[in-house]
Amino acid sequence: MSFKSHSLNIWNPADTSKLDVDVSDTSVDFNTTGGQILKIHPTLHLVHSGGDITDLAQTVKVIEADITSNAGVANNGITVVQNDLDSYKLANNASVGTLQASLATETAQRIQGQQDDATARASDKSALEALITTEENTRISGDLILSNNLTTEQTRATTAENNLSASISSVNNTLSNAINVESQRIDDIVANAGVDLDTLKEITDAYSNVDSNTLNQIADMTITINTLVQRVNALTSSSDSDFTVALSTAIAELDLINNKGFLTQAFSINYDMRDMYSSSTSAMLGWATYKAVIIASSSGVLTGSSTDNEVETYLKSALDASFGSAVLEASTLADYRLKYSDYGHYLLETNLPSGTKPMFKGVSQTALDDCKWRLSYTSVAGDDSSIYSTILSGNQSGKVLTITPSDSGSGIEFSVNGVNGVRDGYKSTYTQFSLK
Repeated sequence: MSFKSHSLNIWNPADTSKLDVDVSDTSVDFNTTGGQILKIHPTLHLVHSGGDITDLAQTVKVIEADITSNAGVANNGITVVQNDLDSYKLANNASVGTLQASLATETAQRIQGQQDDATARASDKSALEALITTEENTRISGDLILSNNLTTEQTRATTAENNLSASISSVNNTLSNAINVESQRIDDIVANAGVDLDTLKEITDAYSNVDSNTLNQIADMTITINTLVQRVNALTSSSDSDFTVALSTAIAELDLINNKGFLTQAFSINYDMRDMYSSSTSAMLGWATYKAVIIASSSGVLTGSSTDNEVETYLKSALDASFGSAVLEASTLADYRLKYSDYGHYLLETNLPSGTKPMFKGVSQTALDDCKWRLSYTSVAGDDSSIYSTILSGNQSGKVLTITPSDSGSGIEFSVNGVNGVRDGYKSTYTQFSLK
């Protein structure tokens, strides 16, 4: 006997679980959502088409018991599956949370990185622009310095060329004058000779024809001339540097180019060394104060009981030892004459613009009044850009240069290096100069 196969599907709409019952001629299969399978082999024998049915009630009870038992198993499977699903959801939710946190951190880091990169680029751009600006300013400054140096060199070259031209012209004039003098002397010698004494033979013949008295006169004249020559040589043979002119003469004979020029000959200045001008008080110290200064600087040679004569004698000896050969003639303290052989270092500037100040050791004396002219020592001879110290300065009216400051009609001269390093000075015999 055989039976057809039948299936029964039981669904639980609440949680979508199901139970499938498949009945065949050999077994009854129960399948749940979790995949559990229960097979029942019944002992039920059914008689088809009027045959006997035995133990049917018992068989149904067994089937019901199996169904009840497998329903419990199915429910347990559903519970396990639900627990697994809940665990998965929790785990998945935790993973998603972690992933979202990581994503948020990564996003924040990328945004911060972009901001940092933008800040760094802006900083680098500002630094680069600053470097470019600095380089531009440095080049502009360098170009300006080069331009100024070029202008200075051009001015110096022009001045040197003009000085050289003036020197050549002066030498030419001197030679021309000397030639003219000698020519005139020769003309005077041969004047009224009766013949043109143009050759040595004519002169020799003329001498041969003169009498002995004339020859004696010529011999006497020769002796006289030789004596004069010796005297002139004695006066000029010591040294060219011993020959000086007064500073006023050196300035009056100076040819200025563009309102300035270096002195061209050795000059002298006369001083009254019995008092000193103090730059701190803008006045003369006075003998009592000046005497005390000399005594204090004598290293014990002088004392408070030293007489005026002793102090003056000491001061003159000290000055003579200090200036050496620069002291001219029998100078006294009241008329102390010094020569300046380094005249090529002394620059005269006139018609100076407003704001021009005297210089001292390379520094403009901004606290002093403006000067319209100044006579200054330059560190390099002939270089008007190396002014070191101004020794005389003052006001100007046309071609007249007035010395300021002054005391009792005497202009104050300031030493190149000052007195003990301070810009103090002494009275000179000059009150003003006249230009050419």
